[in-house]
Amino acid sequence: MRFLLTVLGLALAVSPAAAQPTKLVLINNFSSLFMPAVVAKERGIFAAHGLEVTFSPTALNSTMPAALLSGSGQLAGTTTTVMLQAVSGGIQLVAVAGTALAYRGGTNEIVVARPGTGLARPADFVGHSVGVPGIGAIMDVFFRNWLLSNGTDPNRVRFVEVGLPQALDALRNASVDAEVMADPASHLAVKAGLGQEVGNIWDVLDAQTPIVVWSALASWARDHPDAVHRFQAANRESVAWCDENPGAAKEILVAYLKLPATAAAQVDPPKLKADVTAAELDVMQRIMLKQGMLPAALDTSTLVAR
Repeated sequence: MRFLLTVLGLALAVSPAAAQPTKLVLINNFSSLFMPAVVAKERGIFAAHGLEVTFSPTALNSTMPAALLSGSGQLAGTTTTVMLQAVSGGIQLVAVAGTALAYRGGTNEIVVARPGTGLARPADFVGHSVGVPGIGAIMDVFFRNWLLSNGTDPNRVRFVEVGLPQALDALRNASVDAEVMADPASHLAVKAGLGQEVGNIWDVLDAQTPIVVWSALASWARDHPDAVHRFQAANRESVAWCDENPGAAKEILVAYLKLPATAAAQVDPPKLKADVTAAELDVMQRIMLKQGMLPAALDTSTLVAR
């Protein structure tokens, strides 16, 4: 009996439930693309997998690789463009898990043109000003790909950096002729009569590709395989729950984003995928190479944490 009690005591001592949770800081921004992580925290999915997660929001996605290098967090929700450029620049990152996808038929990112500009097709944008949330940002890259795929040279378009919070004002004040936008801002712009949709920048994609991936320093992922696997398992569970409970997941997301009712009604939850594949990263890499954003192709098979 004493032997059995001793064995039971040892088992309890090393069980995940009894162990101290692994603390993770997730560098993100306020976007619907992070819905699985928000749901995983709010519903206790991270906790059930032995993770104590804290969000550390930042305004600029481009600063996330540097934040990982400085130790400000262990995982960052980098856009695929930012991740691939960071790796090309010598910062060794790996994709640990996925969130949202860009895919043909998706409606999350569109081009909205002001009334009276005459913009109706890609060729019309030559000589006009277009607002993007950062030169080289993923929405900018998708828009340029849309132009190129329709035979229009992006170099003949005037790009203006407009932060996402200022996108509606840029149309209202005629600061730009058109704006590359994501929901809910795009829906609000059309509903308010500030512009009309003239293009879906995902319609030219030949395959789905992640918009955002949870990246980590390759050295950290290699040294913390248990934390990586726990995060991946929690992310898969959360994505499955979001897919099965879209209404409840949206409510959690809207509360996290602190959206007013008018904006909340326009939120279109993203298409989610928990895991990242090299083939999906290759889709974005081909787009970036075509635009001269990468000096050479990367071996994406080495950029996914197992």
